[in-house]
Amino acid sequence: MIYERTDYDPARHLVLFIHIRKTGGSSLGAQLADALAARGAAGGYRRLRMQGVETYNQGWRRAHEHLRRRLQHLRDEARERGRALLGLPNLALDSVAVASGHVRVDSIGLRRREPLMITLVREPVDRLVSEYFFTRDRVAGARRLPGSEKKKQAWARSFEDYAQMLLERRDALPLNGQCLYFSREGSFEAARRVIDERFLLAGRTQDMARFTQLLGAKLGIPMGPPRRVNKGRSRPEGYAPPAWLRARLEEAMADDMALYEHVGREFAALDARITHS
Repeated sequence: MIYERTDYDPARHLVLFIHIRKTGGSSLGAQLADALAARGAAGGYRRLRMQGVETYNQGWRRAHEHLRRRLQHLRDEARERGRALLGLPNLALDSVAVASGHVRVDSIGLRRREPLMITLVREPVDRLVSEYFFTRDRVAGARRLPGSEKKKQAWARSFEDYAQMLLERRDALPLNGQCLYFSREGSFEAARRVIDERFLLAGRTQDMARFTQLLGAKLGIPMGPPRRVNKGRSRPEGYAPPAWLRARLEEAMADDMALYEHVGREFAALDARITHS
């Protein structure tokens, strides 16, 4: 990470939050938005309305709000790609301090400012469990979702059945969803290089409190304690998949597991250096 060798300049830098689904990113985004508003930062916080990566999230997450916003996503994406092809700046990001989105690292083209990227990663199996229950909530509550009754029946299956389906279709629905945000290759090594060489700050979901302290110190923005938003309601308290299923999922998610462990080690080392400097 480039945290220690980077001096933040709001005129030159755009803080770009690569928001991986179900990693606590909505909570971090809300915290950033609150902090920027309290400080009166020019432009504030903007959510990017663009498509994310093609993983099981996109293959099976068809909740109502995704369908409702699909045309707007495509329209915004086409406009910004068209401006990039013409060599024009991304006007949507010219005047904001921080932007975030479920977007791949290489999908954002800036012309006038340099991106300072940040991200959170989550233990892969726990993220999958959270994604499942969150999506099930959304599908169950959708009223105008095409084929909603059929989809509701499909999502009534247990997590164990859902995970088995993903494992059977892993060639079509890649399970290394976190690595794919950083590299189209989707490997741990490719994702590691991008984070180590290009990211201002990367941490794990459970490190969010210290993550926001370090981020606030770098940006010169006091940040309060995290507040949880966009949280699924139906996940049973303390639920964990059976040991045999966890072992199979960890094997299938080996790249994401390696990335999660690497980010944890690097964040802890950075924190120790700053604390003792």
